[in-house]
Amino acid sequence: MSASPTAPLLDVINLCGLRIGSPQVLGPIRLVPILRDDVRGDLRLALRRYDEGLGVVGLDKKAPGDGLSYVSYVPHGLVVQWTDDGSPLPVCGGRLGKKLKSLRGDIVKNDIRFLHRMAKREDKNQLRMLPLHMAMEGFLGHYFNGPDIAWQEYSAMALSDGLSPRVEEAVSGRSLFCLDEALRVFEINDCQVGVLLFIADALSSVFIVSHPDDYRALHKSLIDDFFAEYFIYYSQLFGDQGLTVAAQRRDVTSLADLADILTTLRRDWARMHETMADDLLGRTIHARRRYRTGPFLLQDFMTDLSKREGNFIGEAISNAEGGIEYLKVFRITRQQRSRALILAALDANNWNIDQAAAQYSETREDFVLRLEKYGFGYLLRAHVLEAAHRMAYKRRQ
Repeated sequence: MSASPTAPLLDVINLCGLRIGSPQVLGPIRLVPILRDDVRGDLRLALRRYDEGLGVVGLDKKAPGDGLSYVSYVPHGLVVQWTDDGSPLPVCGGRLGKKLKSLRGDIVKNDIRFLHRMAKREDKNQLRMLPLHMAMEGFLGHYFNGPDIAWQEYSAMALSDGLSPRVEEAVSGRSLFCLDEALRVFEINDCQVGVLLFIADALSSVFIVSHPDDYRALHKSLIDDFFAEYFIYYSQLFGDQGLTVAAQRRDVTSLADLADILTTLRRDWARMHETMADDLLGRTIHARRRYRTGPFLLQDFMTDLSKREGNFIGEAISNAEGGIEYLKVFRITRQQRSRALILAALDANNWNIDQAAAQYSETREDFVLRLEKYGFGYLLRAHVLEAAHRMAYKRRQ
């Protein structure tokens, strides 16, 4: 195998080599196509459905379910195939190559699928991955170990097992008003490889693949992705309103005039949607290498945790030039951001409660109550929580 340049870790999310198309809107759902004019063809993706739904993914060398595991609703995986020399992959019957090899080691028991690893190499040039779940597992794994100093405030369980279990919530796209209908009636462009998905004009997800044929096959799989819970409410805000376009009136005397107006409108739409997505596009991210697939690099990432902008986690495959061949993004909620920030404060202060409280400009007792509010009260000994509640009660008198 000839040596190939190493794909870099991404430091920002941008659409270099891609362009934004004209939006389509149904009620609260705005689907903005992402177009690729120069298609490489040496990396392809296909869907692998899991009928069981519930998945238990082993994250260490132990069998899934016996060691550190990730548990979630997992409706499908993605199979990635690539070539090392840049030659295009053949397509046969809408599937990649002659046959997609099945994952060795999967176990199905009592309607639960047990899987090894978030990304599992199945063949020389074939990788199975669990879309979005890899990003969520990376997010959950941040500061997962908990205190590494035996501070007297922490429970015996926290000192021995860390933040186990660490839980975050999301909802299926099937719960969102109009999303299934929008995906059904959405007109797919010939060179479309992705979509910006806005719900009530808030960027909720981004999905990009390397090849237009793959996007066409995977387009409807967006309904099985997971979204922040508040998008259930967002999706009900606009009812059944459609898109109204206001354009400056001008004399139209020929098809050329009409084409000129349309070109201008499309350019303005692209600028508008790039601005609407600026919480993510051009934003600094913190990426982590997960798997090198020939000349490509699979990675997960988080944006910095901002109190003013939307915050995102995701996963990407970059090529040797730093371009995006695959991208999936999940927008975390304010509460998830706050939970991550409080863990970051503890980790930065060696899990010393007094020092972390000072970072928040709070008393020790207020910080303990904050920990309990965000679901981490189980980390603390009972007398620590009781003392914080007594102090809060005295202040209310």
